[in-house]
Amino acid sequence: MNYLTPNDPGAFLDKTLQSNKENLPHLCPKCKGYGGWNLIVNAYPGNKNPHFSCICDQCHGWGWVSEMDFDHVHEWDRGTNEGRCLTRYRCQIEGCTRSKLVDSSD
Repeated sequence: MNYLTPNDPGAFLDKTLQSNKENLPHLCPKCKGYGGWNLIVNAYPGNKNPHFSCICDQCHGWGWVSEMDFDHVHEWDRGTNEGRCLTRYRCQIEGCTRSKLVDSSD
């Protein structure tokens, strides 16, 4: 099964732009300010939220990004486990790194 990407038609169907609560300078270049997108349209017909969706890993669902996350769309690769659910991820494009807490089931 192929999931929709942010560039596919229907990716933002029924989505609303996120407000800039943190006063970040740029709309997210990956999700275009929506904070995520639909992976499958109408996956759950009849439900309040009928689409199977994901949160954007560029802006973490905020829809807005800082200067350092605006220059390119990150392609994260799982890096090293630093212990206690802290994992360092590395961007395949620029080599930038971020550490974040992840559930042990990830």
